[in-house]
Amino acid sequence: MFQYKVIAFFSHIKQAVKSFESEVISTAYLRKKELATLNTMLFTLKDQDNYQEIRKMIKDVLPPVQSITKITDLKDYSRIAYKLDMKKDSLILEQLLTLILQDQFGNFVLKDKLIQHIIQSIKISILDPKVQQLMQQLQLKESEVQKKYIKIYIDLIQQKVNQKQDSSESQMNIQNVAELGQQVMKQEKRQQILDQIIVSKQVRQNQQILFEHFSQPSIEEIMIILPQIHLFPGRLKSNYTEILNKYLNQLKISPKEEGKVLTQLNQMILKNSEFFKKSNISFINILNQIQIQGLLESQINQLLYLITYSNSLEYFKQNEQQFIDYIIKNQAINMSQMVAYFFHLSQIYRQIGDFKVELLKYQCTYFMNNLSKCDSNQLFLIIKSLRICQNIEEVVILNKQIEQKIQEGALNQNHDALINFVANKIKQTQVLFMPETAKMVTVTQRNFGEWCHLIQQIGSLKTLELDLIDKLKKIHISLREKLGQSQLYYYFAAQFICGVHDEQYFIERINQTRPFLLIRILYDIAQFSTIHYEKLKQRIIEKIKDTPDYLTQEFSKLDKGLLSFSILTASLLQDQSFYNYLFDKYKREIEQFSEELILNNKKFQRNKIIGKSSVNFVTNQTLIQFYQALRYHQCLTNEESNYLVKLETLIKEYSLTQQVMPSYIESVVESCLKEEKVEYIRDYCEVLPFRIDFYIPSKQIGIECNGVSHYYLDQLRRGDVLKMKFFEEKMNIKISVIRSGCDNIQEVVQRIIK
Repeated sequence: MFQYKVIAFFSHIKQAVKSFESEVISTAYLRKKELATLNTMLFTLKDQDNYQEIRKMIKDVLPPVQSITKITDLKDYSRIAYKLDMKKDSLILEQLLTLILQDQFGNFVLKDKLIQHIIQSIKISILDPKVQQLMQQLQLKESEVQKKYIKIYIDLIQQKVNQKQDSSESQMNIQNVAELGQQVMKQEKRQQILDQIIVSKQVRQNQQILFEHFSQPSIEEIMIILPQIHLFPGRLKSNYTEILNKYLNQLKISPKEEGKVLTQLNQMILKNSEFFKKSNISFINILNQIQIQGLLESQINQLLYLITYSNSLEYFKQNEQQFIDYIIKNQAINMSQMVAYFFHLSQIYRQIGDFKVELLKYQCTYFMNNLSKCDSNQLFLIIKSLRICQNIEEVVILNKQIEQKIQEGALNQNHDALINFVANKIKQTQVLFMPETAKMVTVTQRNFGEWCHLIQQIGSLKTLELDLIDKLKKIHISLREKLGQSQLYYYFAAQFICGVHDEQYFIERINQTRPFLLIRILYDIAQFSTIHYEKLKQRIIEKIKDTPDYLTQEFSKLDKGLLSFSILTASLLQDQSFYNYLFDKYKREIEQFSEELILNNKKFQRNKIIGKSSVNFVTNQTLIQFYQALRYHQCLTNEESNYLVKLETLIKEYSLTQQVMPSYIESVVESCLKEEKVEYIRDYCEVLPFRIDFYIPSKQIGIECNGVSHYYLDQLRRGDVLKMKFFEEKMNIKISVIRSGCDNIQEVVQRIIK
């Protein structure tokens, strides 16, 4: 009966919503996934005018809960019931327990995670008599294995009930607080109430109470507040930051308490790292009281961690040699401690400049001599740290040794680390490396974002195999809901390459997505023109225009790098309105940071990682992006900016074209040209940012070596198209492109120069 109702419902939907893909419906129906399809429809059809009618139709077509005979179907049913606010939690729980009870062979244990997920999503405050009876019957099962799992489910159910009851009590207690008015609460009572607000995640619902009673909290109360401080109103957050800063600046530490204080501060920062990264809270008073020489190895690591996440880089610069001497001269350091040192130091040097060569050589030599002792997690931390080290001989050798170990299977039991390594290896070398990884690994909720990164890199080098595209299409909907903010861009890029184009998913998340990630998505849309993301493009631009001080909201002051990246994106989009808006809205800031560029005159912070914040300083990446934006805009509109004139001298002096390490393709091309005794100019550039890798004056030809980031499959990015057009039309230089994945680079070079 249900199938007949669904078939009739689908025919209604096809008529009511022409934009809905009928093949999606029919495919899902053929696979007997009717409930899954209905669940998907609630998202897919959200923007339709007749959405309320569709919701009603779905309610009408749903069968009774008691007719569901599979746990997988019950999961989809529970999601639909939740989205339609049908309040069937108790009935769903009853049916889930019934299905487990009817399963005589214990096959339900294979669906353990699914069962736990269903229980976790249910909202219940009391247990119905029928549910209690089923729980008692389940406890009578004879199999020890089944009993073990059933105990977990019953405990989970009881926890859900207790949480609901605690939440109700919390609301009652909070109400009691509201009725106290101006009465003074005891400290113990204040902390109890505050803890209830934080634990029950009711910050927004209780702002009046917070303003009345917690505008000037004690330091103990601030420790309770910190985990959810991002939810507090700006005025309260500012008060709390000021109180905490004052407390830390007045704290006195005796020599015997150094270790204890370091541990407490590490725990505080570990739980609230985002807050401390973005705040200007100073730990310098505490750091200046600590004697490095008297610390244990583990405490040195705690100190380095504290420096990394507490805006205390000046302290490290002042004491850098002490840290270096401690690490090099301490013979008792084991592998675990050395890996931790290396990781924390790499995070610090990423912000202040290159590793001290003496220290880098020592640590790399230590790892080369002891690489066999590394477990997969330690190996992965070394890999992550090496990515931002300068390419001295020891780094190159260590990288090769690690690569060999990974090819031999050193990370085969650590799929999360393996995916991350392979994705970044392809990105850095622009050559395919172990692409079979994408097929062999188990994709989980935890590593899904990084797996999307790997798909992006492979797809940028070659056309993806159909079974890999199918794999993404099969798993992405079930794994994307809990995708972390930092991984959202990789998912967008993987969708782009695989032709999924689920625009609505990203539109629904615009308000919850960090500004930089939205700009990065918009940048890709600008570089690789497509009709599939027009609505998303417009919504992001509207979000930026409609939100006051959008580019300052994440750090409470302007991120100069984000501003330059936004202007670059607007110029590539050829959106004059958006471009003008940015210059009008941030006119004063642009003037200031242009003057800062000129005054610094090449003394910029190094910035190896795109997207790293430029709040407190100007980076070389900021300069490059801003200048590129002005040039692209001039090329597209014939409109010259006065900022171009201001920055012209600086740009000529500043070596934007110098590369520390050439890519693999560039190395092979250069070797070929030398063998053929062809005269060439490396990194030829008349007008930045229009630069080509090799220019051969005698033949009036140029060779451009394009890596991963230049392509989505066979589509060349817009910036490169503009560059080729500039050289061919303005300078009569014909450009030949050699891209990553080329089988025989030498033969291609020989054909070009003949």
